[in-house]
Amino acid sequence: MDGCLKLNFSRRELSGILEAFRTAVTKLDREQFKPMPLPLLANVASSLGLKFRANPFDGPGGAGLRGFYVATKALKQPLVCLNTAHRRTAINSAFWHEMGHHLTARLLSPQEESTALSFGSDFDEHLNDPRELAADMLVSLVCYSHSAAKRLFGPLLRKDLAENTSPRSLSSLFIRLCGPRFQIL
Repeated sequence: MDGCLKLNFSRRELSGILEAFRTAVTKLDREQFKPMPLPLLANVASSLGLKFRANPFDGPGGAGLRGFYVATKALKQPLVCLNTAHRRTAINSAFWHEMGHHLTARLLSPQEESTALSFGSDFDEHLNDPRELAADMLVSLVCYSHSAAKRLFGPLLRKDLAENTSPRSLSSLFIRLCGPRFQIL
């Protein structure tokens, strides 16, 4: 796990990913996103050029599926589908994960036609897949505001960083904490 960022992204790619996130999600780093109802998620998706569908996929074949992202020439717009058989927090996490796929699709070795399925138990596999890892990064950035990250990671900053200057955003905190360790600085 320690080498997942270093193995999957150059510093330039990581900066591009974070910039894509900041450009599309302007409140990123400034506030923690609370779980949103489906109509608000649909509005966010629409504002970023996505079709949005939310349906329960219950039953043995669909219960583990959180959501998926599809970008293909056959569709006029990329599509995000969410499984509403889960709790609101899981639905929101799946939404931001799929949004991460959308926001990084052009940055990370785009495939002509791609489908990304998200299951609730495949997080270890994400560590070796740049597209999945980038999507998971957006979920983390959405879940933790800058102030929450400072509270959580402040002791690490004081312990590991000699200059102890406060970063201005969660993404800069992320790079400062992980950069030296993963050699992305």
